[in-house]
Amino acid sequence: MPRIREFVQPWVQGSVLVMHSDGLKNNRTHDNYPGFTRRHPGLVAGLLYRDFRRERDDVTVTRWGQFADIKDIKKEMTKRLEVRFEKWLNS
Repeated sequence: MPRIREFVQPWVQGSVLVMHSDGLKNNRTHDNYPGFTRRHPGLVAGLLYRDFRRERDDVTVTRWGQFADIKDIKKEMTKRLEVRFEKWLNS
């Protein structure tokens, strides 16, 4: 079983959290992409997928930012799921 790695960083105003599965390469640098973490989440995920995916693996990427705490993240996720569910019901 793989070892779980835990990372602790301070969350301050303007912080961005990017989480991904093991489908992205770990030995990457963002030096060639100035300001990319402030871009739209879809653009960040697409850029990481395009440039750092492993050829024979699936990948999941999510980007979060401008949230005060976990309560705000849960609220936003719930809202997005409700919108998607509503669209599905009406299709």
